[in-house]
Order: sequence, then structure tokens, then C-alpha cells
Amino acid sequence: KTPETRIAITDAAGREIASTPVPPVEAPVDLVPRWADVTLEIPAGTNLYDKYIVVDPDDKIRMITRRNNRISLKYAIDPMHNRRKHLPW
Repeated sequence: KTPETRIAITDAAGREIASTPVPPVEAPVDLVPRWADVTLEIPAGTNLYDKYIVVDPDDKIRMITRRNNRISLKYAIDPMHNRRKHLPW
């Protein structure tokens, strides 16, 4: 299992807007992805278009790469309505 970690919403400078714990998940030793559902409480009025989702912002989990631990929300948010788009993750 992975250790418990966090997922966070940050601005471009890395300042946290919101975060929540992520429980341990089984290691994908069979190469089948594992996941945990989490909910973030984001302050009302926050413009998410210029923010990022960051997995394990404290670097607690030993990984082969961290290149996929941060993604811009501009790919997940409809900028005209500040609403979530459907993404496969």
C-alpha cells in the first residue's frame, strides 16, 4: 500500500488553496490502476482556471517519477462558466 498522502489545489506559485487527505491505496503490482475517491472543499469564488491539482504535495511517497503529479486545471475547467469538464480521471 501507498502511505496516506494529500491532494491539493495550488496557484502557479505553489501556494495551497485547498487540500484533503488521500487514503492508502494498494500498489498496482498487476499494472491495473488503483484509485481513491476524495472531495476537496474549495473556497467560494475561487477561479480554478489558473490553478493546479497536485498529488502528494509533501513528497511523502517514493515514486519513479513525479512528472504526472501536477496538472493544470485549465484542462479540466470550462473558462466561460468556471465549471468542471468531464475528464477520464
